[in-house]
Amino acid sequence: MNTTLLQLTRFQGDGGYAVGVSCSLMLSDPLSLTRFLLSWARTHAEMKARSELVTHPLMQYASYFQRPMAARALTKSIPLDAFAGADDGHAAETVLFRARPATTGAGAPDDHRALAGACVAQARERFGMGKAPAQFSVVVVAGGDGRGGTSVERCTADGQPDSSCGGGGQYKLEVAQWQELGLADMVLRDSKPVHVSFGIVSGGDEGLVVVMPDGDAGEFLVAATIRLLPSE
Repeated sequence: MNTTLLQLTRFQGDGGYAVGVSCSLMLSDPLSLTRFLLSWARTHAEMKARSELVTHPLMQYASYFQRPMAARALTKSIPLDAFAGADDGHAAETVLFRARPATTGAGAPDDHRALAGACVAQARERFGMGKAPAQFSVVVVAGGDGRGGTSVERCTADGQPDSSCGGGGQYKLEVAQWQELGLADMVLRDSKPVHVSFGIVSGGDEGLVVVMPDGDAGEFLVAATIRLLPSE
């Protein structure tokens, strides 16, 4: 199974492009991937401004669209709906939270599962869910640069904190927007994207929580993905 998939599509008429990047959470979390793409775009622009020769530019694939025969030989189509939805027809939704330390100078959370459980509880409330996932996985990214390693923990519904607490123990939670990651500001060939979207896919009936450190102030971005199961 491929851990990374890049799909580049050119629209007829205006000549615009759609770029899709999909990868395993064990390879990169959404925040680290966004920072990598922004850093690459800045480096590419700086090299172009200095007229430096790029032996193997990443955007060389764009030239395939000018050579139809090469495009047919070197690309393949993958239906987008092959990765969407679920066998039982239940959709999944992701809510992004920002977790701020409740006290000044608070360190890393003693238990990421408590923070993750609070985010799952609030996500359930937002969608009016009356049934909690039986269990969910917690992916914890160590280090703000994404290089500190990634761990995976499991949490059961019985171990979730009560949603009435309104936060994750040591942290205060507030709903965040994906735009805060800054990918909409990425510039490629003097153009900015007109639309940016993010998606996290979990398996089965399980929920999935990704805990990502953000900055030196001890804050975290937490993406809670839950399946919209019917209430009992």
